[in-house]
Amino acid sequence: GLATQTIGRITATGGLDLIQVENVGLVVGLKGTGSNPRPSIWRTRMFEEMTRRGVSDPGGLLSSSDTALVLVRAFIPPGASLVDKVDAEVVVPPNSSTKSLRHGLLLEVNLSQTALLGNRIRDGVLWAKVAGPVVVSPDTTDMTDSSMQQRGRVLGGVQLSRRRDLQLLVAKKYQSIVTAVQIENSIN
Repeated sequence: GLATQTIGRITATGGLDLIQVENVGLVVGLKGTGSNPRPSIWRTRMFEEMTRRGVSDPGGLLSSSDTALVLVRAFIPPGASLVDKVDAEVVVPPNSSTKSLRHGLLLEVNLSQTALLGNRIRDGVLWAKVAGPVVVSPDTTDMTDSSMQQRGRVLGGVQLSRRRDLQLLVAKKYQSIVTAVQIENSIN
């Protein structure tokens, strides 16, 4: 019976992994260090998103040297609540002509789990939004080395739209209301 079992022996934990969420985004305010993105699924997706949001000239905005198309990614930690601060990584896609994200501002991006299906990016559940200043590594002394200038972070800028609950899963053999109540009373 349950009386001789420990909670650890009859349960397993769930929700302890990191959830990766991502999307394409637009960094503005780059003072000539941005670029017009080459044709790609990311450019198509950004163009569609800008059109959906009612941007009047998405092509003109994308082609400006003061903007850069970026890939935005964050990792939602286990047990995260709606008030937790999470960083986002911002990276210029491969083959981009963007020289630097320094002084850039990431416009609001919806972050969700994604999958590439049939050469189209499919979104899963919306987990968060992110926007804010892009912080680029300050220790780059050689400003001509653009690899360090082509990536940055939005510190604490991810606003979660759902919680990450931790789970305690009871082994099938012991699943009952009585067991659940006994475990709840023990751990609370």
